[in-house]
Amino acid sequence: EPYNDQYSVTLSLNQLIYDGGTISAQRTIDATQRRVDEKSVEVQMYALKQQINEAYFSLLLLQEREKSLALLEQEIKEKLEVLNSRVRNGVVLRGSVDALSAELLKLRQNRRDITTGKRSALDVLSGLLNEKLDDETVLALPNFSPPEDTVPKNRPEYVLYEATRERIAENAELIDTKYLPKVAGFVQASYARPGVNPFGRDFEFYYIAGLRLNWAPWDWNTGSREKEILALQQRVVENQRDAFVTQ
Repeated sequence: EPYNDQYSVTLSLNQLIYDGGTISAQRTIDATQRRVDEKSVEVQMYALKQQINEAYFSLLLLQEREKSLALLEQEIKEKLEVLNSRVRNGVVLRGSVDALSAELLKLRQNRRDITTGKRSALDVLSGLLNEKLDDETVLALPNFSPPEDTVPKNRPEYVLYEATRERIAENAELIDTKYLPKVAGFVQASYARPGVNPFGRDFEFYYIAGLRLNWAPWDWNTGSREKEILALQQRVVENQRDAFVTQ
């Protein structure tokens, strides 16, 4: 008659022998995903650079316009002095002076608007650069040459689209590996009472070793539906890339 109380301490070890290529495919996907994440950050940085460039060149344009208006104001003042002299001598009517004075007032209003615009642009640029800029800041016109190609292949957006397409294609390959047979080895060692003999009266050590096969030959069209979703995602990425290239 066996004991009413039973004891067992078990240690199990499992080793995957063949996984159908799932682990290798997953590692490839992980590497591609890291590329996608890195390129996503680069795209965000590129967009930030574009914002900085827009703010910088807007401020540079306002700076140059301010210089032009300053020269124009000086020219109008000089003309006013000449016209006032001619009015005093009775050569020119007072209306000419009034018309030119009105133009001077408009010009000064434009200069005030430009000053306000410069301050706003400086605030934007200061926020983007995280650096304090004031009204005394003078911007230099950079030397640059326009790119030969409107959308170079090394643009981060373009590389991001390509990396995303690769990741989707690799996910489709991973789906195929899910339905391949997988073989694993196992060892289970135990110290128990009873042992192998259920009617044993003493503690004993025993072990079991073997191979385990897992295989799902039918996926009930699950894999096909997953591939259809990935194909749609692939077309979306291609359309986005084409729209980016042709914009």
